[in-house]
Amino acid sequence: MIESAAYEIIKKEGFEEGIQQGIQQGIQQGIQQGIQQGIQQGIQQGIQQGLLLDAQEMLLDALEERFGIIPRSIAKKIKEIDSREVLKALFKISMRINSLEEFEEKLKIAMS
Repeated sequence: MIESAAYEIIKKEGFEEGIQQGIQQGIQQGIQQGIQQGIQQGIQQGIQQGLLLDAQEMLLDALEERFGIIPRSIAKKIKEIDSREVLKALFKISMRINSLEEFEEKLKIAMS
């Protein structure tokens, strides 16, 4: 009976120690995975934001090249656009229009 009781105590302590180690490893792995996912999401968001800013600047540059100084109101509206597809469409339009007034009409339509 003494051997049996000692065995049970050792077994219980080993079981508890195993649980503690498992919890610690699980926490560490969870933290590492969370950090990796956070970094990946941050990188993706940064890339997307950079592409968006680049598209905005390309549109503004194209308009400036064609028509000279761009009114702040138009530049502000362009910088409010958060879709690369819309900016791309406006860029194409900017190559075909004859005036900033015409572009501003198209810009209003695109933003609605």
